[in-house]
Amino acid sequence: MITLGINSAAVSSFDINLHGWLAALVRLVVYLQRLPTFSHSFQVLLNRIKIGIGKRKKRLAK
Repeated sequence: MITLGINSAAVSSFDINLHGWLAALVRLVVYLQRLPTFSHSFQVLLNRIKIGIGKRKKRLAK
């Protein structure tokens, strides 16, 4: 798994190759699953959602 930018990644595992936003989503889910506590995972997820909403607002404002 590798991140290639925001909402872009590449995942190659078990003979399955993904790229783009789907790979970024898979990578995020795996990352959240491997964090030590649920509260930490939840904080990271909320931060990721906040960042995504902020970027959408900036795009719409243009």
